[in-house]
Amino acid sequence: MTIYTPTWPEYDRLTSFVTYQDAVERVLVQFSRQNTGRDAMLARQAVGDALLRLSRHPWKFYRSMYQLKTVAEYTTGTIAYTHSTRTVTLTGGTWPSSAAMGTVLIDSVPYPVASRDSDTQLTLREDMNPGDDVASGTSYKWYQDCYILPPDFESMSDPLDAKYQTGGPDLIRVDSETLASLGQMVSYVPVAYPQYYTIERDPRYGKVIRLAPPPSSERTYLFVYRRRPRRLSVVCESTGTITASTSSTTVTGSGTSWTSSYVGCVLRAGTDSSSEPTGPYGAMIGVDPSDVQTNPAVFERIITGVTDATTLTIDVAPDTSVSGVKYTISDPIDVDWTIAGEYFNRLVEYMMTVVDMDISPELRSMKKALQREAFILAADRDRVQDSIPRAPYDWDWADFAGEHNVSTNDYVT
Repeated sequence: MTIYTPTWPEYDRLTSFVTYQDAVERVLVQFSRQNTGRDAMLARQAVGDALLRLSRHPWKFYRSMYQLKTVAEYTTGTIAYTHSTRTVTLTGGTWPSSAAMGTVLIDSVPYPVASRDSDTQLTLREDMNPGDDVASGTSYKWYQDCYILPPDFESMSDPLDAKYQTGGPDLIRVDSETLASLGQMVSYVPVAYPQYYTIERDPRYGKVIRLAPPPSSERTYLFVYRRRPRRLSVVCESTGTITASTSSTTVTGSGTSWTSSYVGCVLRAGTDSSSEPTGPYGAMIGVDPSDVQTNPAVFERIITGVTDATTLTIDVAPDTSVSGVKYTISDPIDVDWTIAGEYFNRLVEYMMTVVDMDISPELRSMKKALQREAFILAADRDRVQDSIPRAPYDWDWADFAGEHNVSTNDYVT
């Protein structure tokens, strides 16, 4: 299984970050609420609900390129299957490292692998196995037709083979039932060029892409996928102090308890050991909404790694060295602020009126209208990108035919 490393949104270094802490404190101040108890919880919920609602629109800034690499089939050696333990033992070979994601084909029948126990042993699923022992010396095929998609995956374009620029989709999406039928038509025999794919939800790995016929060789596919925004979890961490130098991306903490959950968060450094840094518009220094101070950060950077409780790394060495100063760590708001920042702010305000039933219907109606107006402006800004041509539409499909010099028979045999 692929190990997931938390990511962070793209950003413009010429603009300041907007963090989870900024968004929560802003709505608390605007509605004259306390930064504690019920008020703080409602503010966090309003920010989270606003980001969720915003992400349902197909914004272009949530599109990312992804590279999928298939694994070659494996047929080295022979196998034996012991039904009492559901184990497949390999003789004369070594199971691929990704064997747990694959399928063993025995006598033209596919059996999904439940786990890779060792270099020479696999365990099949309880509900899908031969049902009886299989004698040693039996030939087999192992293939992987299922591949894990990114954890933030929402949807995708049809994949293109990176090696052969055909000008059209090299894999075509079908539903799961159709894909299963296609697998049966070719007896689940792996081929050099799979033709179809579907998206499924695997209880072990999340969303996966499944190919048919199964790939027999290593191939690389490229596609654009629509992702979910980064999840908000860290409002503000500020325990202890930090020291950083202009000559290094390493930040050292004193009295800190940092964890890997801070990877991708925004680190802001203060000016002294007593005052926490704020965003460009200030921040609450206590629980009362009138207790606001402005103490702009000396620098703000993205955390790219956490070594231990007192050591982390940032994306770029700071412009100014600091020693023993206060700091804050908070998740960035994963929104293109130039395009949809105003809409996000208006949406947070409206969601606050939705989650807090004590707010008057009149104010709720006004905030609803304001966020609708802001959405229209944001969507117009996002659509401007459509003026950039994505493909030479005047080209004829025949211009691409045969470019990769592969016979069409190779795709089905």
